[in-house]
Amino acid sequence: MRALLLNPDHPHLNGDVRIFTKLLQREHEAHRAFGDSSSLLGVHTEALEEEAVMAGLRAGTDPDEAIPAEPTAAFDLMAVLSGATGTQAVPVHRPPSLIESDGAFVDEALHQAFDDADTTMDVRRDPGDDTFLSLVPPKDLIGRMKALPRTYLVEQRVAERLKLTGNETLANAQLDKARETTDSGWPDVGFLAPLHPFGDWLVDKVLATVGRNEAPIIVADVDAPVFCVQGMYSNGRGHPQLVEWMAVTEHLGTPVIADLFEVLQRANVDADMANPGTPIDVEVLQDQLGDVIEQVRGELEVRRDAYEAQLTERLAEPQVRLDAWQMRSEALAMDLVEHRRRDRQKVIAAVRSDTAQLIESMRTQGDPLIRVLAVLVGPNHR
Repeated sequence: MRALLLNPDHPHLNGDVRIFTKLLQREHEAHRAFGDSSSLLGVHTEALEEEAVMAGLRAGTDPDEAIPAEPTAAFDLMAVLSGATGTQAVPVHRPPSLIESDGAFVDEALHQAFDDADTTMDVRRDPGDDTFLSLVPPKDLIGRMKALPRTYLVEQRVAERLKLTGNETLANAQLDKARETTDSGWPDVGFLAPLHPFGDWLVDKVLATVGRNEAPIIVADVDAPVFCVQGMYSNGRGHPQLVEWMAVTEHLGTPVIADLFEVLQRANVDADMANPGTPIDVEVLQDQLGDVIEQVRGELEVRRDAYEAQLTERLAEPQVRLDAWQMRSEALAMDLVEHRRRDRQKVIAAVRSDTAQLIESMRTQGDPLIRVLAVLVGPNHR
């Protein structure tokens, strides 16, 4: 807004103090209410803000309406970090599952990971909500929950008894109830979301029951054995950077690598599957494992090269912004007195180095981690 005030280039705006006063007032109100006026317009760069406001004023929009009183869309942190506002829809993918719901997974996982979870953790249920779960958390689960707000953990005495529900409607009702009361701002029953520490802890407990270098064999609608494999590259910060889910099989003696989730759907892998309990010749599958791993490794190298080429293009823009920032900062530092200029140049150099390292750390590094998740075999496989 101040850029428009200092450089009014529109004939209907030149010298109109009333319009500029209205715009500055609305911007000030936005900063007080939302912390950032860019959220009102849904854009996060000065150029786009100026363009949006000028377009409205040129069209004869009243200054009070040129900038909305409230945000037009939810705050987008990633748009701010990337320097622009994205408008593309985020794809949502729900892979096939052997478990029909999160609540069913909890029941199966507790049964798999513990001899008697109901007694060990004093598990309690609610007949009116089949997704409700109340238990005394073990010490290792209490440690996981330190990621949750401390006020929530203390006020609700979560370390003494954890209460969760997988029913989103009931969880929201509990949240609304907590907001309306003055006793506490936290609901006494939490929502069992997929990212809740309890879910992560339970997954690790189940994985601990699977032996090293072991994978389940699943009888499904396939003509030949299908190896379900996950391949993953990490970046310089140790975070997963490139994750590929592949199904490896043979067709007429030729290896075929396909999308894992598509193959699982075609093979009718879902929660309604039955385990026939038929004996399986494991040695035949073990003999194929070495070749499968080599095929996956080669495919991962090809996909990594393609990914790195795209990543190099994406990282070019942050590098350009960093170079431009350094040039502007060094130019401004030249106007400072000598000792302050030296201090400022040290700060610029440190920021430049840290940011350059951060950009470089986004690239994949090292060898891939390859895991065989399961093997699908046909009903007649012996």
